Amino acid sequence: KVTVVTDSKYLMDGITKWLPNWQLNDWKNSKNKKVKNIELWRKIQELSRIHDISWEWVKGHSLHKENERADYLARMGMRKYKE
Repeated sequence: KVTVVTDSKYLMDGITKWLPNWQLNDWKNSKNKKVKNIELWRKIQELSRIHDISWEWVKGHSLHKENERADYLARMGMRKYKE
């Protein structure tokens, strides 16, 4: 059992609401454009078949301890690409 906490409405709505329609529409969104990062969406879907995943949205930059830590780690991981 896994809880994914995210500040991304796109991620949460994508996996909990939009994914089935994207697949039915050949991975096109409601504007008839190709969904970006299809391979990542497929991987998340695959993992959701193996694990019991619940999704929780938190407002970004709202002093949520784990969300602030994840944001910090993401920024540190990107530093080498921005130099």
